[in-house]
Amino acid sequence: MKTLYLLRHAEAEGGSSLADGDHGRVLSIRGRAEGREVGRFMKEHGMVPEFILASDALRTMSTARLVAEEIFGDRKSPITSRFDRALYLAPADALLGHVQDVTGKLDRLLLVAHNPGVLELALHLAGTKALAFEGFAPATLAVFEIDTDDWALMDAGNTRLTAHFTPVF
Repeated sequence: MKTLYLLRHAEAEGGSSLADGDHGRVLSIRGRAEGREVGRFMKEHGMVPEFILASDALRTMSTARLVAEEIFGDRKSPITSRFDRALYLAPADALLGHVQDVTGKLDRLLLVAHNPGVLELALHLAGTKALAFEGFAPATLAVFEIDTDDWALMDAGNTRLTAHFTPVF
């Protein structure tokens, strides 16, 4: 059994003065609060990822770090993370491919990425429960249990939505 925590990055500020523009957008004050709230929700419900896979955009990396900080508090996070440029604005099929490429004995994966890819992947995996999603707002988390021991075999046929959370402020 595998668990995928699928998370859209928290709310970002409108623009960036950095040379890489959209890629360098920072989280807004609300976005930082959203990231912490998702981490608290995950901690309260025993949702502890073993690995974080995220886009290397500043807003996704920041969201992932805030979530990990809330889960582990003052302790140093034991979670291994990989921030990958290929996940930046990736479509659903590419996101799914990256999840399916995860190897090893990891059972709980947190994927932090961008819309529309995150929404499209959530809709694909949720199947008949797809009506539960209304847009996939920033910092929305969808939790999927996958009935397989191999990430490469994950798809809509063996995946079920078990939780859905969006911070409300």
